[in-house]
Amino acid sequence: MIGTKKESGTMKGYNTENGYMGYVDGEYQLFASEADYAEWMEE
Repeated sequence: MIGTKKESGTMKGYNTENGYMGYVDGEYQLFASEADYAEWMEE
């Protein structure tokens, strides 16, 4: 997963067949799960 800027605590995304599409830096990125996205946003 590639991303450099995280929105300040704002989580936005949706589930897909291949994982969770989380909104990061103006675009969607694929994460393994919503939990992985939440963990990445906390870092």
